[in-house]
Amino acid sequence: MTQLPSDKRQQIVRQAIISLALVIATVCVYLPVRHYGFVDLDDNDYLTANAHVQRGLTLRGLVWAFTTDYAANWHPLTWVSHMLDWQLWGGRAGAQDTGSD
Repeated sequence: MTQLPSDKRQQIVRQAIISLALVIATVCVYLPVRHYGFVDLDDNDYLTANAHVQRGLTLRGLVWAFTTDYAANWHPLTWVSHMLDWQLWGGRAGAQDTGSD
């Protein structure tokens, strides 16, 4: 096996350190989100008062997601994402926010 030149090795190590620092900084900034709750802007329409989303991923829910214009929008992947979050995390807002959105 051939050795990498010294300058190439230094470049790889430097990039790895920078990447790790960015990951750590991002985690530190977003970690408090797990303690946040829902907000009153649109979470009622999208989550807390939406029985379709609260049922989780179901065939009926998927059909609804792709055919509705509820909340004045047609965005089926958003609905599917919310359904999956609700199925995984239930009504725990902070847990949902750490995984998506």
